[in-house]
Amino acid sequence: MDSLNCDHVSERLSDYLDDELGASDREIVRAHLESCVECTETLAAYRRVVGHASALDDRPVEADLWPGIAARIGARVPELIYGRPRPGRRDHGGGCPRRWA
Repeated sequence: MDSLNCDHVSERLSDYLDDELGASDREIVRAHLESCVECTETLAAYRRVVGHASALDDRPVEADLWPGIAARIGARVPELIYGRPRPGRRDHGGGCPRRWA
């Protein structure tokens, strides 16, 4: 990253927050944040989202939602994956080949 403009920095704020930038890019973002209120506020908002998400209970999914979604949109899984029904394949519930069901 060779520019300090907000567009370049804002694209990297998530990586900055997750500590996934290289040392030089991290320093460029840090230096930009010292002088840019808008990017600093955006980073603060990201931190709030992460904080709220971290406070949520981690619980297993109660039901597989895909069959209901597929039925409501009138989709079949092979058509979604391949763009058309696959010849020679039979639908075994949910559109998955029997070995996957």
